[in-house]
Amino acid sequence: MVEEDGFLDSDTLQNLTYLDNIVSETLRIFTPVGSGLWKYCTKPFELKGSNGKVINLKPKDLVILPTYSFHNDGEIYNEPEKFNPDRFSEENGGIKKFKDAGLFAPFGSGPRICIGMKLVYAICKAAVVELVRNFEIDVHEKTRKDNVCCPKSFMMKLDGGVHLKLKSI
Repeated sequence: MVEEDGFLDSDTLQNLTYLDNIVSETLRIFTPVGSGLWKYCTKPFELKGSNGKVINLKPKDLVILPTYSFHNDGEIYNEPEKFNPDRFSEENGGIKKFKDAGLFAPFGSGPRICIGMKLVYAICKAAVVELVRNFEIDVHEKTRKDNVCCPKSFMMKLDGGVHLKLKSI
């Protein structure tokens, strides 16, 4: 897993699939920018709401898809308030089923998806590996037990922050 110089090689890092699930679940709960996806309609479309109301969209109409809302919708994600990386496991259809349906989009979607997405996954995974290799980790009492986001922050983050206790191994 670790090369002689003590660093994790990129192939090994890429193959830590459960860690991919952990990062994906974190991004689902704390979508970096919760304002949503902005899309322009390219052809006429009839949008039917759950209340029966119909909205007729025409080309060039702006549609804002609230990422935070569908990432936390119980009809899409079973028990969305719970941290559950297994929801993205291959046995459960993997992350692809959510991406293909347009229901997992912390980095946007389509041709303008964030070009740094793979880099973010690699950095997050490398950071977690280094933390786990070098520290005993405990959650500090100051950290909330729920997933309430800070209402004053542009970026989605836990209200009050995440506080950890680290002890060198």
